[in-house]
Amino acid sequence: MKGCLPNIMGANASAALMKEIGPEQFPPNERYFGLHNFGNTCYCNSVLQALFFCQPFRDRVLQYRTQQHNGKHGSNGKKDTLLACLCELFYNIVSQKKKCGVLQPKKFVARLRKEYESFDNYMQHDAHELFNCLLNSIHLVLIEEKKAERERKRLEMQSSTTSQGNGVKRERLSFFRSKKKEDKDIHTLSSKVGASSFVPSDTMPSTSAAPDSLEIQNITSAGSSSSLATSDSPASTADTNESLMGNGQVPKVDQESSDEGKPQNGHLSTEESTPSKTFSFFSRNKFSKKASSSKSSELSSSNSNVPHLEEEDESEANNTWINDIFQGTYTTITRCLTCETVKNKDEDFLDLSVDIEQNTSITHCLRVFSNQQMLSGEHKYSCEVCRSKQEAQIQMRIKKLPTILALHLKRFKYCDTLNKYTKLTYRVVFPFDLRLFNTTDDASNAERLYDLIGVVVHCGSGPYRGHYVSIVKSHDMWLLFDDDNVEKLEPSGMEDFYGVTADKNSESGYILFYQSRE
Repeated sequence: MKGCLPNIMGANASAALMKEIGPEQFPPNERYFGLHNFGNTCYCNSVLQALFFCQPFRDRVLQYRTQQHNGKHGSNGKKDTLLACLCELFYNIVSQKKKCGVLQPKKFVARLRKEYESFDNYMQHDAHELFNCLLNSIHLVLIEEKKAERERKRLEMQSSTTSQGNGVKRERLSFFRSKKKEDKDIHTLSSKVGASSFVPSDTMPSTSAAPDSLEIQNITSAGSSSSLATSDSPASTADTNESLMGNGQVPKVDQESSDEGKPQNGHLSTEESTPSKTFSFFSRNKFSKKASSSKSSELSSSNSNVPHLEEEDESEANNTWINDIFQGTYTTITRCLTCETVKNKDEDFLDLSVDIEQNTSITHCLRVFSNQQMLSGEHKYSCEVCRSKQEAQIQMRIKKLPTILALHLKRFKYCDTLNKYTKLTYRVVFPFDLRLFNTTDDASNAERLYDLIGVVVHCGSGPYRGHYVSIVKSHDMWLLFDDDNVEKLEPSGMEDFYGVTADKNSESGYILFYQSRE
């Protein structure tokens, strides 16, 4: 195959691609750039090209970069992650002035080798392994940033609540100071009025009171009653007692207040019954209740939102746009042949690994994936109802269909006699359109139709030798990316990548990318 030969795409090759596509048919906002090989990094280049032309994935990567540069991620957006390097690579491609050429993903490869020790060499590696590592790395970065964002919001809410509490304290302190001054003025005024209208008891009959003193007595009595009832009047019980005692009458004090306000010698404590202190006690309790009630309502109102937000965040804590794009769900249905109990277990996947056979198709492989199998012998099923191992039937069916369906063909099989993995060059047809028939009865969008958008192809005899290229669909055109070489491919040429019957060095489709039609 011409695409698997080493090429250096210079100005002549770029011009050839432009001429092959045609200036009128060349997409105006698209760029076709090959990636330089740093020594057996074709496994990396092929996966990167396939993902770049996966439009939902490319959009989210570039969107993440924009948000990071706008400061949305703040200090959480690290610049040394594999995701950050991928963002810069994708942006470097789309921002090129030229339509086609060659770029060097040096920073991405360096970060990959630093983050994953298994890739830190110049050996050939498995493209499917890289695909899983890359998605996992991106997912973990996004999860970490979401946790940091939730913690930042929690601290902001806590700071806001503390500020509200300090405001209430300042308001109460200001209120107490103003009331204390008001109490002092009222007490001074009451003392002056009492002194000017005082009449000695030996100058008037004890059964009658002077008009002035009676008026004062009524005023002070009314003030005392209002003070105890509403705690809004500055007068107090002590004012009444002083006035009545000044007129020669003995005040009546209830037993509880009498015991509380006097020492053991039976005399009323004047210190505890001063007007300002009595008023301050009732006002303080009243305001304190209002303030605490107000503060409690504010806290309960704000806290009522906190559990809801945290619960909502927790439910989405482990979900990122990697899940939105690639994640699907399959159900494992197990039926015990002894008690007939059926157990369903849902499991998520980012790609499906399917077994292959000679001269088959992807549709057939997916049907085999969901075929019913028997669990017997040493593989018996541990039944919870029977509380013992029993023979059972098991099958897997798709419950949730992903936006991008990544299918991994198991082309490498371990051979016991050779003590190594060998390649299965079976011819497996992958159609341009795909519909899944192995879905559950309650699957959503079970009739969803998929379009083939990319293929990672392996050329060679084993997973750790050979060569990787990628074929992608862009604007209804098929393009072959072979490291730094890019060339147009006719749809009929896809048959060359199905595989053959005997040649172990054949070019065989290894990872297929299907995108759902909206």
